[in-house]
Amino acid sequence: MLNLSSIDRHGGETTYVQVARAIRQQIADGGLGLGERLPSARVVAAEHGVGRHAYGRALEALRLEGLIVMRAGLGAYVGAVPVLRVVDLLPGDELGFRAPDDGERERLGIPPLTAVAVVTRAGGATEVYSQASTRFRAPVA
Repeated sequence: MLNLSSIDRHGGETTYVQVARAIRQQIADGGLGLGERLPSARVVAAEHGVGRHAYGRALEALRLEGLIVMRAGLGAYVGAVPVLRVVDLLPGDELGFRAPDDGERERLGIPPLTAVAVVTRAGGATEVYSQASTRFRAPVA
């Protein structure tokens, strides 16, 4: 079942980006299983107060990422479960997020509006990862 309780309509981030992130996370966590049908825009609007346009844009972003498939007249379904990369952060490393440049978007295979995570290692080297498919593990004290 879809959970959109984390959506903050008064925050600085657009609703459809928040909805796409929530659905992406629920797919990655197993809350939405492979082949599971997502609710219609009308149901999401009624149950979660998310506008049909925002929900449609979120689904389109997820379709471009390959996570959902949309069938005319049948709805949207979870089409893939993302493979998550775990990156260990070491003491002194810094983690930041930003919009990717065109080369990074192509190299990482990410659609527009998907942020990249930038790890600056203590020694100065930088590494760039897709935010959508990467989780970071903090150093153990």
